[in-house]
Amino acid sequence: MIDLAVLRAARAFAVVAVLASLASASGAEPFAVDEYRLKAAYLYNFAQFIEWPDEAEAEADPALHVCVLGTDPFGSALDETLRQRRVRGQRLTVHRIPQATVDDECEIVFISRSLRDALGPVLASAQRRGALTISELDGFARAGGMIELTERRAKVGFTINLDAANRARLRISSQLLELAVVIGDSNAAEGD
Repeated sequence: MIDLAVLRAARAFAVVAVLASLASASGAEPFAVDEYRLKAAYLYNFAQFIEWPDEAEAEADPALHVCVLGTDPFGSALDETLRQRRVRGQRLTVHRIPQATVDDECEIVFISRSLRDALGPVLASAQRRGALTISELDGFARAGGMIELTERRAKVGFTINLDAANRARLRISSQLLELAVVIGDSNAAEGD
């Protein structure tokens, strides 16, 4: 039986992939202007393909908390992209935390480049809380982060570290894994 929610999420992710290719086809300059709007769309779509360990508890909270740690590269793009969006019935809220601190309520943590020197402690803290970690730092996935946003020839892609996700007890849909460069234990993928 086809799950309509998964089908809609897959369709939405396909739209993001098409947008990424269109942005890159038009050249680097237009891409640079829309880079963080596109990355904000990726964050939204990632949330649709992740299963958190305490989803029953999370349903009691009407919000899914997206936290940007360090210097915020998104500006208003993240707020505009997530405004009035829902993932499994939960609205998405954005929190900006200028220091290297993962709040208890953070389920999705974007770690900015400004926190490169504090990456180890931030990742350890996020893992203990079962938070999904995302960054555009080079080598982020190999350093223990879960999703590294990459850019090659003005195209945004991503690398997923399955071992890091498993340590935080997060399940990543096989549909998302098919679109990623995957490092770590490939046997841990969700069999959907």
